[in-house]
Amino acid sequence: MRPLFILGNNRSGTSLFRMMLNGHSEIVIPPESHFFLWWYDKYAMWTPAAGFTEILRDIASSTKFETWELDMDRLQSELEAAPPRNYQELVQRIYLAYAPEKSPMFWGDKNSLWVEKFDHIQAAFPDAIVLHLVRNGLDVACSYRELAGKALTTTYAPKLTDKITEIASIWSANNEALAALGERLGTDRYRCIRFEDLLADPKGTLTTVLAFLGLDFEEAMLEYHKTPLDEFKEPQAFLAWKSKLRQAPDASSVDKYLQELTSEDIDAFRSIAGNTLNKFGYT
Repeated sequence: MRPLFILGNNRSGTSLFRMMLNGHSEIVIPPESHFFLWWYDKYAMWTPAAGFTEILRDIASSTKFETWELDMDRLQSELEAAPPRNYQELVQRIYLAYAPEKSPMFWGDKNSLWVEKFDHIQAAFPDAIVLHLVRNGLDVACSYRELAGKALTTTYAPKLTDKITEIASIWSANNEALAALGERLGTDRYRCIRFEDLLADPKGTLTTVLAFLGLDFEEAMLEYHKTPLDEFKEPQAFLAWKSKLRQAPDASSVDKYLQELTSEDIDAFRSIAGNTLNKFGYT
């Protein structure tokens, strides 16, 4: 069993990618949570001798962790009955508790914060795999502006800039950092996937990703949007800014910048992020 992390800039389709992968019978990827990062420094050397009460209480207090809706008393009983040896095994067991009906080959997370904290992952999980999802930065800019224009008061709603030069700098820096990470990890632990390919040919793109993981495609991966809302695998509170997760993949959003950005906006973005756009084939 290996850890798997989906990395990408905000508004790049990582939630959609997570939903698709989590639909596979041998992959468990819960909604994003920061608990592994938040508590790494405090508990990296944890052992069962320290007990479970304090560490599970801290983990349960982590941002977004409540969206997993785990029975923490039951989880503690299960951990005490068959104790993990260290923090790494404890983390893995908690992720697996999100989908107890599965016996997966991979468990993981989707979180843009992993980009800057990957050294922690590398130390704890030296065999971790990274799937880097990249989206045309000009379309990302449209999505940033759309979301920035909404008066979202929902808990955890992202706060994003609407300034084109700031978006360009953020998008370029994040994707360059991920490309550099890919160079470090090598082709057996890193794959870059374009969001546009996932929309245009979801089955073909997922089949390629799964082949990299040594798995076969399963049709259930494309049925995520048909799940009843009370069983949906993305927290309902997040749908205020992720409403498209309730729809089938739609390639009509590709190149929307051509209608939504001015020529001045496009030039300003390209002046900052042009090399990165070219690197990922967005000419």
